Amino acid sequence: MKTRHSEIVVGVDGGGSSTRAVVLDAHGACLGYAVAGSGNRTAVGADHAALAITEAVVRALDTAGVPRDAPRTLAVALAGASGADATWLSRPLAEAGVGGTVVIEADLVAGYLSGTLAEVGYAVVAGTGAIAAQVRDRRIAAVADGLGWLLGDDGSGFQLGLAGARAAAAQLDGRGPATAITPGILAELDVPVPPEPDDRDGHRRPRLLASLLDRVYAERPVALARCARVVSDAATAGDPVAREIVTSAAAGLARSLVAVLDVEHPGPIVLGGSVLAHQPIVADALRAALPEGAEFVSVPDGAVGSGVLALAHAGLPVDTEVWGRIHSTLAALR
Repeated sequence: MKTRHSEIVVGVDGGGSSTRAVVLDAHGACLGYAVAGSGNRTAVGADHAALAITEAVVRALDTAGVPRDAPRTLAVALAGASGADATWLSRPLAEAGVGGTVVIEADLVAGYLSGTLAEVGYAVVAGTGAIAAQVRDRRIAAVADGLGWLLGDDGSGFQLGLAGARAAAAQLDGRGPATAITPGILAELDVPVPPEPDDRDGHRRPRLLASLLDRVYAERPVALARCARVVSDAATAGDPVAREIVTSAAAGLARSLVAVLDVEHPGPIVLGGSVLAHQPIVADALRAALPEGAEFVSVPDGAVGSGVLALAHAGLPVDTEVWGRIHSTLAALR
């Protein structure tokens, strides 16, 4: 069946580390897919986020072979931004020749819809930040955490990375035990190793610790999220310091989920975000921290759900057949 351009929609999942755009026809078939940089305004600012989202959308449309002005609707899923004014994004998209109405949705909902179409359920996202929500009829009914790196984000990639960096600093400073985290942190942050033996100076501070301090404080705090995998890898290998950090992170995520759970309305629990999707030991620890019998669904990202939202905002139906088609055709393009 030939696709009419009026039936084209675009879903965008703007994450803290990368942005994914998917072009769909009215039946849920994925025609184009592209990935660009961070689309998280909190992490990189509105200008950089808009550029990344625009790049992903343009590349996806070009890959699909449809005109850039073809989309009817663009649903852009972002952290904590549901219903926000889209002017900051619609202007650069229009300047790139992209047509269609831009709607800002919550990345939590996109992640949830990537895992299930159940009317009531729950989503836990742990990436750069962390948040939990109860979802009803494709809307957030209750939310916990997502407060940012300074006030919350318990169990997030940032907190894992921060805890790892602190453990490495404590070891180098003589305040903490030796841990496999330390060499991983030094490598991940590209900390230069002193050319001479690292004997202590007059202030009894090793040069390597000074180099680590310089590197950490030269970056934005949330950049430490990239060290989360160092911690999870060390925990998987059995390092006790790393295991304690992972257990604490899982407990934080569990507390957030419990805060939004409604025992009278059980539902699937969708786990998403780079930490829960790609660091199994953290997801396993979260499952272990929750009551038995819960139904868990893991998703790699919110790309499928952003497509569901784009179709819905365009007034196009999304049933299990359409949802399954999004999954299967997107998988073929990744």
